[in-house]
Amino acid sequence: MLENISLCYSILEEHALVEVESSNIFMTVMSGAKMTNGDVLTTKVELHHNDRVVFSSGHVYVLHHPHQFKKAEKEGKKFETVTWSAVQTEIAEKSGYDVDRKGKTEEELLLQEDLISLMPMVNEVNAMSEELDKKKHFDIALVSPQARGLSGGRTFVMVKMMDLVQGNYWMWDRNKFINRKYKMQEMYQNYVEGDEDWDLPADIDPFYEDVHSHVLIGQSQVHLKCLAYQIGFEESIIITDYEARERVSCKSR
Repeated sequence: MLENISLCYSILEEHALVEVESSNIFMTVMSGAKMTNGDVLTTKVELHHNDRVVFSSGHVYVLHHPHQFKKAEKEGKKFETVTWSAVQTEIAEKSGYDVDRKGKTEEELLLQEDLISLMPMVNEVNAMSEELDKKKHFDIALVSPQARGLSGGRTFVMVKMMDLVQGNYWMWDRNKFINRKYKMQEMYQNYVEGDEDWDLPADIDPFYEDVHSHVLIGQSQVHLKCLAYQIGFEESIIITDYEARERVSCKSR
C-alpha cells in the first residue's frame, strides 16, 4: 500500500479518486478544484500519457502511462517535455488570455510574461488565505495606462485584493504583491508548524491593508480648453475603473 503523501495549500484528504480499470486510468472529482490539461475537472475523466493534472495551486503532476508510452514509442510518436512554465501558459490560455507570442510587440510580450508568472502566485496566495481564514481574495487585474491616469505607457499586471467581509478592495503592483507573498508564506509555515503566535498584529500582517489607504477608483477626462477663453462650463463627469465600468459620476463647473 502506498504511504500517504503530505501536501499543502488546500489539498484535501479526499481530493480526487484515481482508478485503474484494465489498462485505463480514470480520475473522479471528490472535492476541491482540479484541472486536467488546463481545463477545470467536474466529472470522471480518462487520463492519458503526458496529461497534466493540477491539484490546488502549486501541485502539478504529469501522468506516465507505461502501456500508452510503449505503444506511442513503437509508432514513433514523440511527447513534449512538460515544464512548470508550459503548464501555467496552458492554464492562462484556457482561462481566455492570449498567450500566442507571434506578432507581439516587446511591451505585449512583457505583459504576457508578467501575467503567466503571477497567475500561479495568486492561486497560491488564495489557497493560503482560505486555509488561514483571512477572508481575503486575490485576482489578476490588467490595468492600462489610461486607467492609471496616464496618457501613455504599457499595461501593467496588478493584483486586486478584496475584503470578503467589508467589500473593500486594494490594488497592488507586482512588486508589492510578491513581497507580501513571501511574508504570507512565512506566516503559513509558522501555522503549519503549530506556532501559537503565527497570526500577526494588523500592522505587520501581510494580508492586512488599512481601510484608509489611498485607492485609485478610476479616471476621467476633463477638457479645460474653454478656460483659456474664460468661458464657464458645466459638465457631468463619468469616472470609470480599470475594467471601464462606471464607478461614480460628478458635476464639474
